[in-house]
Amino acid sequence: MVLPWPSGTPPESNESTVPSTADAVLTTAEPDADGVEFLGTSIASDGRFVVLYFKGPPELIQSWWEGSVYVVDEVTGIVYYDIPTAPVVGPLFAKPIEMGQVGYVMLDNPNYGLTTGSIITVVLGTYKRQHVQIK
Repeated sequence: MVLPWPSGTPPESNESTVPSTADAVLTTAEPDADGVEFLGTSIASDGRFVVLYFKGPPELIQSWWEGSVYVVDEVTGIVYYDIPTAPVVGPLFAKPIEMGQVGYVMLDNPNYGLTTGSIITVVLGTYKRQHVQIK
């Protein structure tokens, strides 16, 4: 499922407008106050998944699960928060166990709504980055 958000309302409204291409390109960002650093995003498995890459304190990242990690399509306002589960492997969510390790999470992309070039807002726990272009 993409919508509605589990609580019945999305975590934030779609207040932004689509930025110009020059404003949208983001590959890295400074860590937030909690030490979370967003590294980038991509499309995987022929468009079935959106992948988010990040670093941060392992003890903080361990508290992230479905619902605290999501993206919002800035054009449509659709929230993507479902983390797929693979047989044997479990949720497609690699959480660092040591500081400095890169983690990732895959989110379902039903109906291939997000594509390379889409502009999204990324939320990782309390970390938020707007106007991110999917690479």
